[in-house]
Formats: sequence, structure tokens, C-alpha cells
Amino acid sequence: MAEFVKNSTNYGLFIVEASIGGDDWVDDHDHIKELDWALITEGSDAIFLPYAGKIRKTPNFKTTIIDFFEGAAVDVSLGEGYWAFTLEGRYGGTSEQDRTSKMGNLELLFNKHLLFANGALYLGYRKIGEVWEEFTDANQTKKYYLKGKMLLAESWRDAVHNYYHWKVAFRGVW
Repeated sequence: MAEFVKNSTNYGLFIVEASIGGDDWVDDHDHIKELDWALITEGSDAIFLPYAGKIRKTPNFKTTIIDFFEGAAVDVSLGEGYWAFTLEGRYGGTSEQDRTSKMGNLELLFNKHLLFANGALYLGYRKIGEVWEEFTDANQTKKYYLKGKMLLAESWRDAVHNYYHWKVAFRGVW
């Protein structure tokens, strides 16, 4: 039975492949909310991480300005660069096994996509009220996902807490 993201109560970070179990959500729907989560094998096709606390969108573009005398200058920037999206949160789950599996699945997805040959990943962030974080693609079109590469998939915990902290950094590659 189909379990579309839009019909769930899952809010937080989604990192998914473009085509999962025959559902090519990018070409068919162009929105992660139309993805059938029942087709997902977490750690292989996707990961969902709730409870993001810190969210940062950071532009990293080269700006080139040629300076002349008396403050005159010319902007010769080519628009080279990218957006980095960083999220931090924590995951408590329902048991120690659940917590360990979730962080292990994050590591599996990261490792699978170290090689270019394994395809692009897509990051989406869903907020309460069915509001999705907006991103701008290379054609200056707003999308509700960021196509790119996971740069960091970090997790850690304190011995006395029943939750893991996690941090994901994602670079836009359109």
C-alpha cells in the first residue's frame, strides 16, 4: 500500500534517491512529498531524520572584483560556487536498537553515495504545516529539494543520554 510522504506526520530531513522501486518521483512529480515511502529501504535508498534543531543554508560563491584607482572597480564574477545546507538534530527513537539502526542507516547511505556512479541524492526538509524548504536550481527555478552530494553524515552520543546527536552537510550540485 502506498505511503506518500505528504500523507504522513513525518517532519524533518529527507535524503532520497531519484528513482526508488520504480517510482521516479523527480520526473513524475518533481516533489519529495509525492514519494511512496513504502518502497524505501532505509540506508540503501533514503533516510529520514526528524528533530532538526540547527538549520543553515550557506552560499559559497567566488566573487571577483577588479580594483582601479580612486575606488573604481568592475565586477567580473562568473557565478561559480554552490550552496551548502547543514542540519543538526537528535534522534531518540523507541529503543536502543532503533537508535543504533537509524545511525547505521545514515552511515550506509553516505557510504553508498561516495562514488559518483551511484547517482545523485536529493535533500528535502519538511516543516510542520506541509511547508517545505525552498531551494533554487541552476535555472533559477524554485524547487522543494536540493540535488547534490552528502558531504558529512556525523553522529555521536553522550553515554548518559538515550538519543544520538546527528549532523548532515549537503552540497548542492545541479
